Amino acid sequence: MRDKNLASSTIRGTRAALNLFFKFALDRDYIKSIPTIPVPSLKKNPRPEFNKDEWNKLTTFLRKWVEEPCKGERGLNGYDKKRHRERFYLQHYVLIMGNTGIRVGEMRNVRWVDLDKVEVNGGEQRLLFSVDGKTGKRDVIANAGTERYIRRIYEYRRDELGKTDDDFDRTEFIFCHPDGKRIGTYRGSFETLLKDTKLRKDKNGNNRTLYSLRHTYATMRINEVPIYQLAINMGTSVEMIEDYYSHAKVRDKEFASSMTKGNQKGSAKALPF
Repeated sequence: MRDKNLASSTIRGTRAALNLFFKFALDRDYIKSIPTIPVPSLKKNPRPEFNKDEWNKLTTFLRKWVEEPCKGERGLNGYDKKRHRERFYLQHYVLIMGNTGIRVGEMRNVRWVDLDKVEVNGGEQRLLFSVDGKTGKRDVIANAGTERYIRRIYEYRRDELGKTDDDFDRTEFIFCHPDGKRIGTYRGSFETLLKDTKLRKDKNGNNRTLYSLRHTYATMRINEVPIYQLAINMGTSVEMIEDYYSHAKVRDKEFASSMTKGNQKGSAKALPF
């Protein structure tokens, strides 16, 4: 059998499954004791995110990409409704995921009834998502502007069904097929999108995935909100935020300014790039 370098998280998961098996065997008196399996240290391997320029490139491309089926592709005339719908939903999935930091598995189960609003200073309102996933139930406050993306999907789906606001079924999944069944994953279409935009890999050669949207949210927000609040909104720990996203702090303009106070002034013209 060919040797493989397994991720430490994979080994830890396998260890947990084996321990359950050994416990079952012990309860049935098949074995005398549970063997000790060493616990490998969990290696930090943050998934690549999009920087601001890459995010702008992706979202700008999406606007044109969604409308292509309306104009007719490959010289064909007419409106490709199925393809337009798929691209429209993917576009708004990307925008919402990148502006909420919600996990892929959590968003999969979000229904219209799980949406609410909360008032912030100045009387403005922000969208609130109730999610249930890896760390249990929690409410997630979305970035300002996310309500526009949700409104677009709602109106698209309402008109697709020929419903009114009063008879629209709010127990339906937000990201669903025309028949109402939830969309399992956007992995394949997202990978194709990244290849088309030449954003599949980061500068270190790492492949971006759907989870890169969550990491993009974190790296952009870490310089704008306290880490404790960011951790609560993302359903993770302060330690995880510091371990995986502190690199974005160093690249922040204010952080760099505070770290170099009192140093001699430099000039960007001296840089060869």
